[in-house]
Amino acid sequence: MSSIHRKTTQIAYFGIDENPQKVFTCPIWMRSLPPLEMQIFFGRMRWAYICHPFAAKIMSVEIDYINPVITGLEHVFKTMLNCNVERTGLGLMENNQALYPVSGIIGIGGKGVGTVVLSMQESVALKSAGVMLMADNLTEINDDVLDAVGELTNMVCGDAKSRLAQYQLSISLPNILCGNNCRLHFPQNSRPISIPFKCDWGLLALQIGFSFPGGAK
Repeated sequence: MSSIHRKTTQIAYFGIDENPQKVFTCPIWMRSLPPLEMQIFFGRMRWAYICHPFAAKIMSVEIDYINPVITGLEHVFKTMLNCNVERTGLGLMENNQALYPVSGIIGIGGKGVGTVVLSMQESVALKSAGVMLMADNLTEINDDVLDAVGELTNMVCGDAKSRLAQYQLSISLPNILCGNNCRLHFPQNSRPISIPFKCDWGLLALQIGFSFPGGAK
């Protein structure tokens, strides 16, 4: 499983590697709270912590949103495309640009507001579209390939939505971006993260940001 792990106590816990490599520390808005440090790490799971219960509650809910999207990606690629994906990292986004040239984007509404981006190399887009369209001769990105990427993004988010019924979510129709360094838009006050994957066809990533206008529930 590629899920981001935590323990549900007053303190939120996050998975780390046996040889930890820190990805980021606490967001600026947390620095007015009592001393704390948040760490998310690569690899197998031990634990790091957040020391403030309010911050713990926010991050606990955010992880509850993100893990089903990861699971949805793995499930859809395996069952629909017969392709296994492997998570290779996790970190805060350094800018609001799509990681790869072809990206499907879906907005999330409900108790939380978010944006989910499935970004991939052209090779992954072509292979995915080829399987979905039963076409072996796709060699360039065209409207059919972009439509297939949009539908793939829709399936990933639909799978995640089914696992998040308690949050009463709605999902938008997918939008597609094609090109290098396309700018992404996430909800205000969100902390978008990037979750890269690899598969036999190339590289892809989930880029996800959520905010909770009414606070964590």
